[in-house]
Amino acid sequence: MRHRRFRFGVVAAQAQSGDQWIEKVHRIQELGYVTLLIPDRLLGPVLSPLPALAVAAAATRSLRVGTFVLPAG
Repeated sequence: MRHRRFRFGVVAAQAQSGDQWIEKVHRIQELGYVTLLIPDRLLGPVLSPLPALAVAAAATRSLRVGTFVLPAG
C-alpha cells in the first residue's frame, strides 16, 4: 500500500481589492493549505472565479487552484 500525506484545501471567494486577494492567497499558502478553490455563486459579493484563480496562480508557486462549482450557462 502506498502512503500519501493528508492534504488540506480551502474555499475562498471574497476580497475587497486585488491586493487583499493576493494577501489572502499568500496567507492561505503560509498556513500550509495545498489547494485553493473558488465557488461561482454564494450569497453576497464574490470574486469572479476565473480571473481570481489566474491571479492566485500567478501569486503562488505551490497552491493548486480550481473551481468549487462552475455552472455552464
